[in-house]
Amino acid sequence: MRAIYIISVIIVSLRIFSCGGNARTDYPWAMFALRLQWPAGFCEVNNDCDTKSLLNTFTIHGLYPYNAKMAPGLYCDGTAFDVNSVSDFQAEMHLAWPSHETNTEDKQFWEHEWKKHGRCSEALLKQTDYFRTALAFRKAFDIIGLLNQEGIYPNNDLYRPKMIKEAIKKHLNAVPEIDFTKNENSEYVLTDINLCVNQQATRFVDCPTDDATDDYRLKFVRLPSKMKITDPRTNSII
Repeated sequence: MRAIYIISVIIVSLRIFSCGGNARTDYPWAMFALRLQWPAGFCEVNNDCDTKSLLNTFTIHGLYPYNAKMAPGLYCDGTAFDVNSVSDFQAEMHLAWPSHETNTEDKQFWEHEWKKHGRCSEALLKQTDYFRTALAFRKAFDIIGLLNQEGIYPNNDLYRPKMIKEAIKKHLNAVPEIDFTKNENSEYVLTDINLCVNQQATRFVDCPTDDATDDYRLKFVRLPSKMKITDPRTNSII
């Protein structure tokens, strides 16, 4: 009920059109993918990780439009990023959409994602709407909380990817996609989860998956725990 309420409110406030539930023929994108990062996983496989940004929650990487052939929209023409477009909810952006790279500020990350993906969907989602929509869908479900409910914890244990997907599907009523990367020990580490959204950006839908390619029956993926880091302000472990 909470998820339905949040998404309904954002749809009304943004006046996102649904075209009667039918696909738009004048719009090249068939769906969106809300890409959520697991910070501890990202930092385990990236040398330039900013450890002070580690949070025990999934954060937004981006909201990507995809066409019917599942090719993402990349570097389309459109308006330049304007930080004023998120001024009304910038505090939430810093919490939900932080950069985890050492030399990249949050605002630079938002600008990069808008330039690379967001502008492609500008016919549907203007700049403010784009960022608000991503925030709203992330807020609809606490992914790490619902994984905990299904006995999946960020404790460095190994899990079958299919188990993670089914746990999320149980609560979202939509199949997600999970991404993982090999670390230096050749272990598969969970770094991202994609939640797919319909063309009108109004509800979750099943993500296209290829179990043969992903080889879910054989691979295990590790869900890293939040690293112990020192808060420079207090010199204490957080």
